[in-house]
Amino acid sequence: MEGSRIIRDNLNRVCEELRPLVQPRNGSTSGGISPHITLPNWIQARSLAATASTSAVTARNDLESFVINLESDERDVVGSPNSSRSTASPSGDNRSVPSIPAATGPEIDPESANTLPHEESVTDLFNLSPEASSVVNIVKKYLPFVTIILAKTVYDYSPAILLFVGLYGTFAFYNSRLKAEIAQHSQRNIGFLMFAVFHLVFTICFFYYLYDDMKLYLSIVFIPPYVQPLTVTDLLWLVAVTDFILKLITIIIKILVTIIPNYLFEAKKRGKWYLAIESSSQLYRSLVPIQPWLYYLLESYQGPQKVVGVFLSAAYMVSKGTDLMARARAWWASMLKLLQNVQLGVSPDKDALSSAGLTCPICHDDYNTPVLLACRHVFCESCVARWFDREQTCPLCRAKVVDDPSWRDGSTTYFTQLF
Repeated sequence: MEGSRIIRDNLNRVCEELRPLVQPRNGSTSGGISPHITLPNWIQARSLAATASTSAVTARNDLESFVINLESDERDVVGSPNSSRSTASPSGDNRSVPSIPAATGPEIDPESANTLPHEESVTDLFNLSPEASSVVNIVKKYLPFVTIILAKTVYDYSPAILLFVGLYGTFAFYNSRLKAEIAQHSQRNIGFLMFAVFHLVFTICFFYYLYDDMKLYLSIVFIPPYVQPLTVTDLLWLVAVTDFILKLITIIIKILVTIIPNYLFEAKKRGKWYLAIESSSQLYRSLVPIQPWLYYLLESYQGPQKVVGVFLSAAYMVSKGTDLMARARAWWASMLKLLQNVQLGVSPDKDALSSAGLTCPICHDDYNTPVLLACRHVFCESCVARWFDREQTCPLCRAKVVDDPSWRDGSTTYFTQLF
């Protein structure tokens, strides 16, 4: 009974797919009545079409017949649920008899269709290639075990992970807020900046208080705070946390520079100081991981295997040298810019000032120490200096005037120095 039900359901499904392919031969029917196809008629027509000659087909054209397009697309090939079933004829030879239901058969029952004793593969369900299907199967096989390992790691190191996330969130918040406060210039919130300094200092002190037994603060000044070999997890955590602590200290220094009143510190020089502070911080943070990494590579081996540690340490220093040279060149360039007194333009004459208008295009106020750029546009010196701390081009014509203004807006890099 189960087999009969499955065959009946398959016949109904194939009939629904073949119904649009049925067309009258002469384009109309006698009496204006639409023809219908039944299972016996269709099987008989299919068998006669396969065995009859061309003359017999011509003779049947006088009768009312139907044309069924059985070569529609590749969905009816072997492997499809609508493919034909091979049955044995009484004479002993095997014939391919299509499993075609009547066009007027009953509808497919959704509940019975869900109980079919077969399961579609990943390739049939998502139309994936065999290579992609194998990758998906491998992922499904190993995903539970990877999840278990990650869950255990998170549980075992949850305090250290939470502290690291807290440091990262604190850095990201004050980094964006400091950049916004610097952009406001004279409207900056001095009260918030003072609170930010207090909060950052408290955060750093509280972190080192929690890890007072490990003396992690010594790593900031190139002193090893450990007396036993490190694991790779401890090494990466130590280096990453120290890097974020140094970035918080960098933000504190930039806030102190921002708090200085404008009459004591010219606005056009602040961007150079922010750049010098950031380049110095990046150079220093690239030097701090050297000592922990050398300790890890050398102390991981004892006895004759110490030679392996020496070779690994030498390879580390060679690869580290490229990064150090790039940081050093950037720091030297920032120091030269800080010491140089580069003029953004010249003082405009009366004709240039009158043609430019009575107000600065940036602040929309009267000119305060106007300066004429090479593109012949006039701005306040302080206004255009703050503009060039973020852009390279003229605010009006977009002509390139200055070099790359990176880090002159007071921002700090998000890059984590792990090596």
